[in-house]
Amino acid sequence: MKIAYLTNRDPEDVHSWSGLTHFIAQSLKMAGNELVYVKSIQPKIGFILKLKQKLFPKLTGKFLQANRYQSYCKQYTKPFAEALKKESSLDFIFSDSSELIAAAPTSLPKAFWVDASFAGMLNYYPEFSILHPETVKHGNRLEQQAYDAATVVFFASEWAAQMARTHYNIPENKIKVVPFGANLNEALTAADIASNLNQKSFDTCELLFAGVDWHRKGGPLALKITQELNAMGIKAQLTITGCKPFADDEVPPFVKQMGFLSKKNPEQKKIYQNLFLHAHFLLVPSQAECYGLVYCEANAYGLPALATKTGGITTIIEDGVNGKTFDLNASATEYVAFIKQHFTNKTLYQKLSENAFSTYQAKLNWEVAGKSVTEILKEQLIEQA
Repeated sequence: MKIAYLTNRDPEDVHSWSGLTHFIAQSLKMAGNELVYVKSIQPKIGFILKLKQKLFPKLTGKFLQANRYQSYCKQYTKPFAEALKKESSLDFIFSDSSELIAAAPTSLPKAFWVDASFAGMLNYYPEFSILHPETVKHGNRLEQQAYDAATVVFFASEWAAQMARTHYNIPENKIKVVPFGANLNEALTAADIASNLNQKSFDTCELLFAGVDWHRKGGPLALKITQELNAMGIKAQLTITGCKPFADDEVPPFVKQMGFLSKKNPEQKKIYQNLFLHAHFLLVPSQAECYGLVYCEANAYGLPALATKTGGITTIIEDGVNGKTFDLNASATEYVAFIKQHFTNKTLYQKLSENAFSTYQAKLNWEVAGKSVTEILKEQLIEQA
């Protein structure tokens, strides 16, 4: 198929939207599709919206997101139309954004692939808990417009799909759940995983926290879990990457913080990969998480993932198979019990590690995801023919 990929992000940037814009495109290419990139302009925020952006916080304590307004998004339409006219034999319009599909001018079939609906984000992530009611109204209206325009909508998790079902009018046959893959260019083999597992030392329980937002990603709880493991006589270390929550002179003795490691930098990318290979568990007990690509990456290294039952995480982690999810109010002691049970029993740990990698191979990689999306798009074209 020949697909026009509409995006307002850089499809070559592995940091853009956590790399999703890039890897979604690559997954469609791997599945044999021809992709035409249609990058959006940067819309201008009109005088009235700018005035509201300044006044709403001062008067109400609530904020405005300009990209949720028709006056902002309709600026995409003309440039898109001009760009699409230059392309012949297009089969599908595809995007990583619901707003762009709402603005797309063509009568061609349309689809988008996201990790959450607008309504699903409201009062879930902190920045979506302080939106002005007017922005909420416009955002919901624009979101519904995208669902109406789309031929098919791909959600990365069942949570995201269910939130959309609950808050919007979407025919069930439009909704498809296809998990995102791990954002990795180089895949390990089962032999690599087995070799790495055989070389792992079990003298210290190595826990890995990977996330930019220390508090939303559950960093304080990860710290407490590590403390409890050491207190009960299981030597444990928490390695933190993505952020530096502690001043250099205040780092606890059982913590190692690496800061942000860029996948654009070969040396830093290698360090990042080695953290996953060296660890025994990924420990990111997020308090809010639309999806959680880091759990997919962990499984790609045969690393079991420990997390919470929130957002899209339960689509990724199957309890006792490739990791474990805990209730949001679960105590550190509950995590410690699971870690102790598997860390002190190498047979149990080996099974968990092998299953983590098998899960990655079966459903948490971009090759599988791209094929699934492509097959569904082709089915839609046949149905419409």
